[in-house]
Amino acid sequence: MLAENARAAGPAASVTAPDLPAAADLAAIAVPVLAVHGGADPVSPFSAAAAALSSIPDIDLIETVDGLHDALNDASHRSVAASIVLWLERLRAGDVHAPIVRSSADERVTA
Repeated sequence: MLAENARAAGPAASVTAPDLPAAADLAAIAVPVLAVHGGADPVSPFSAAAAALSSIPDIDLIETVDGLHDALNDASHRSVAASIVLWLERLRAGDVHAPIVRSSADERVTA
């Protein structure tokens, strides 16, 4: 709807973000959430997105370093896609916080 309004108003129209759900509604989300956001997003700064999503109890917010607004069409789109696949594999395994792969450096630190 927002995009349709912007197209109808023309390219010079100022578009404002829709209202977000209330923090209590976000806090009631009972499933894990993955959010991907560009660190250099000129449309919605990463810090604003992080603050807006902070009420979600089980959120994994990943930042694309120097990424812009459309993470899957940005220079790092393959890394974003890989991050999504890894998150989905962890979800399927039953724990989005348990690692699927680990660096050998991780083993040296915990050994």
